[in-house]
Amino acid sequence: MHALADIFARNAGVEPDPAAWPALERALWFGPLSPASFRLTGPDAELDAPARTADAARAFGAIAHQTITAEEAAKLKAVSAMPDAKAA
Repeated sequence: MHALADIFARNAGVEPDPAAWPALERALWFGPLSPASFRLTGPDAELDAPARTADAARAFGAIAHQTITAEEAAKLKAVSAMPDAKAA
């Protein structure tokens, strides 16, 4: 996720947690940021946000399937090894 958007979302209480959304995990880690992804949780959560997040990832051509690639798995492993990381 884009670092600045992540900071704003965390402070607003709407940071999307990939681990909380297994069906969207790949889209949240590697797909484009979409407004719907910031409506998954928090004070203004919307029931259709998961579907809209998945639709946005597909529309941008970033996430064609749910299988995490070897390259993506290596990136997630590197992130999870960081001291202050929240990784899936």
